[in-house]
Amino acid sequence: MKNSEYHPHRSLPRRRFLKLTALATGGAGIATILAPRRTNSLTQTDQANLDRFLTESVPIEAKSLEFSEYSFETVTIARNGEITARSRHMARSTRQPLSPGIDLEMVYIPGGSFLQGSPPEERGDHTGSEKPQRSVTNKAFLLSKYPITQAQWLAIASLPQVDIDINADPAFFTGSNHPIERVSWYEAIEFCQRLSKATGRDYRLPSESRWEYACRAGTTTPFHAGETLTAAQANYYAAFSPYADEPPGNYITRTTPVGSYPPNAFGLYDIHGNVGEWCADVWHRNYNRNPPLNGQSWLTPDERIHPRHQKARLVRGGSWGDEANHCRSANRTFCLPEKRYSVLGFRVMAEISQ
Repeated sequence: MKNSEYHPHRSLPRRRFLKLTALATGGAGIATILAPRRTNSLTQTDQANLDRFLTESVPIEAKSLEFSEYSFETVTIARNGEITARSRHMARSTRQPLSPGIDLEMVYIPGGSFLQGSPPEERGDHTGSEKPQRSVTNKAFLLSKYPITQAQWLAIASLPQVDIDINADPAFFTGSNHPIERVSWYEAIEFCQRLSKATGRDYRLPSESRWEYACRAGTTTPFHAGETLTAAQANYYAAFSPYADEPPGNYITRTTPVGSYPPNAFGLYDIHGNVGEWCADVWHRNYNRNPPLNGQSWLTPDERIHPRHQKARLVRGGSWGDEANHCRSANRTFCLPEKRYSVLGFRVMAEISQ
């Protein structure tokens, strides 16, 4: 069975990708836009701290948070890409100040059960990694409304080091309200550690089951808006390989400011496309080996895969460089934790007590 390692340019024909990356980079080309920088290896002490950080989390008391409500519209899309329905929703969020003028908005995700993975009839699971479907029950939690932005990254990267040093300005595409990218999984964890230490609240990367639950927002279709994806709904490689019967769309060739596209029914933005998102879990070839059913991260290595990939971490959501198929709610892939790409960012979560 094939593995699903994240190759950001895999969706595009090589000649077309090279042309588009040259346009996006002003001639810098693929080596600059995608090449990972080196990451310092973790010491034994760092690894011990990391293990504790991934397995120990204190829920935030709900009564200590101040929530506000916001209203928004979602759409339902048919296979031909046309909007067939519009709905109004309400969501609750709370703000965590990071620095003067910079907040982290966290959305309340209600608890519930869902089927994780894709059904047999859903097109796109070429490796079988989304099978078998399984019922997962999540308690309520908080998830950042948007992928972490460059402004938010800078605010936290400026705080004292916990385990590893991180670059305060790693992104290839600049813009304070654009998602941070070109950060490794280790650096995303360091961000969470610094944020937790500074606020006294435990912030983490989401597990892939929590991520998919939040992405679906109660839906069972390939995308949270319906049967396909269009360029009006997300920033992805819309000009190539339509998922269903939708017409081709404009390909932007770069990240866009967070919140530029419609949200899902939980009030989350950019959950499809823009940047792929790191999750806490280690990569497993499929769901056959007793994964957690309570929303917790799956951290035991998969001995069936090559040793090189046993430390690889889950990536979800697809990016500006991916075709629609790789942006599906159930799509899962992986990347080695030291890699950094201009298509790869993250968002954060926090457990909450009722």
